[in-house]
Amino acid sequence: MRHKIIRIAMALIWGVAAVSAGMKGDTMMTIIYGVICVFFAISIFFSRKKDN
Repeated sequence: MRHKIIRIAMALIWGVAAVSAGMKGDTMMTIIYGVICVFFAISIFFSRKKDN
């Protein structure tokens, strides 16, 4: 359970970083941060399925 909270926090942090990079117009960093954010979101989704 605690690992899931950490993953959600990481996904949110990377999501915010991607949005802030997007606001500055830095396309490359937005893509990199976005991919990392999506990776954490997918890992949260799959860990939730495993718990059930």
